[in-house]
Amino acid sequence: RPGTRPRAPSTMTPRGPVTTRDRTYAVYYVPDVSGHWHHDQVVYAHPNGLCVVCLAERHPIVTGEVLPSSGDDDDDGEGRAAATGDETDAADGTSTGAAAATGDKRKREGGGEGGDGPGPEPGARGGRPSRHRPKGKYAPIASVDYTCGKGEGKGNEVNIRGKKKRGAKTLQENSGLCWLVDEAGMYWIARACVRGKLIETNERLAKEPQLCTRFPTASGFLAIISAAPADMQRLRETGMNREAYEALRAIEAR
Repeated sequence: RPGTRPRAPSTMTPRGPVTTRDRTYAVYYVPDVSGHWHHDQVVYAHPNGLCVVCLAERHPIVTGEVLPSSGDDDDDGEGRAAATGDETDAADGTSTGAAAATGDKRKREGGGEGGDGPGPEPGARGGRPSRHRPKGKYAPIASVDYTCGKGEGKGNEVNIRGKKKRGAKTLQENSGLCWLVDEAGMYWIARACVRGKLIETNERLAKEPQLCTRFPTASGFLAIISAAPADMQRLRETGMNREAYEALRAIEAR
C-alpha cells in the first residue's frame, strides 16, 4: 500500500534461520559408507579447502534406528570394503589374514608398528569389540577412538607444524578415521570421506563421546581435513547435496 515501508526479505527457511555455516560451507553427504545400510556421513566443505567430517543426522548411531537383520550389509562388510580398496586399511583380523596370504602389504587398522599385534583397543571397558555393527540397533555411544589408523600405534594422532601443516597425516577417502564404540562393545569405523591432510580431531569426544550423537554436525564433529582443489572437486562430483540426499532417503522410506 502507498506509504507502507517494504518488509525486509526473511532469513527464515523451513529449517530455521540461515547460519554462517549455511552461507559459507557447501554440504556433501556420503550415503551408505563402506556399503553399510544408512551409515551415512556428511562433509561441510569451506572454499579454502577445509572439510569438517561428521556423522549424518540419519546415521543409526545417532538415531538409534533398528538395522536390517539380513542382506548384503552384514558383519563382514568392513573386511570386504578393505579387501577391495587399493589403499584401504583392513579393519578386522580376518581381512588381515587374507591380506597376508596374498602378499598384500596393507596393515590392519589399529595395529602396532609393522602391522603386528592388536595395538590399542577401543571401548570404555577395554578389549576388542565383538562386531563392527549390531544386528538390532546400537546401544548408547561409549567411546570415540582415533587409534584405528596406521602409524606405530598412534593411529590418527594429529602432530602438525607450521603454516604448511608439516607432519599432517594424509588420508584417503576410505581411510579409517575413528572407531565409534557403543556400550555393548559393538563398533563402526567412520571414514575420512575426502582425501586430504588430517589437521584436527575432536578432542572433546574423548571425554564426551555422546556429543557425536547429540550434536553430530556441530560440537560432535569427527575431524577436520585439509583437501587440495582436485580432491575438493572429486568430493563435489561424488557427494550428494542436501536436497538429493533427502530425496534419496524419502524414496526409500515409501
